[in-house]
Amino acid sequence: MRLKLTHINHISHKIANDFIHSKLLELKAPRELLCELIEGVLEKSVKKENAIDEQARELLEENTDEIEFMRMDERQLFWMIKRQIAQKEGFHLFWEERCNDLSHQILNKILDEDLIMFSVSENLIRNLIYKSIDTYSKAYESIENE
Repeated sequence: MRLKLTHINHISHKIANDFIHSKLLELKAPRELLCELIEGVLEKSVKKENAIDEQARELLEENTDEIEFMRMDERQLFWMIKRQIAQKEGFHLFWEERCNDLSHQILNKILDEDLIMFSVSENLIRNLIYKSIDTYSKAYESIENE
């Protein structure tokens, strides 16, 4: 699934709700502050992917004549270019890697701001964040496919 700006609010609230109902941690700040922080991390990620898409589109447009002459599949070429740009930028395109990276970024930001307290492994908290993002995406995809 591709994250979109319209998903950010829903995902941040899903993570916050899962935090509230979890016995693994305790919130030290208001839910709204937690949601704002999560939204900031997610928005940065979505905008970075959009910028990568734009760079790939620009490269395709610059080479349109050559692409048409060689009868290349533009969608496949776009994906290849996007992968190269993303790799160079250190951005994960594959869903599991991206969720994992976002989970790390979100937890690090939350810890920097001292918004939660827990006595379990950070991996358990990251897994909770990962599961929240993944659960939302699967629910969204199943609704979209109906």
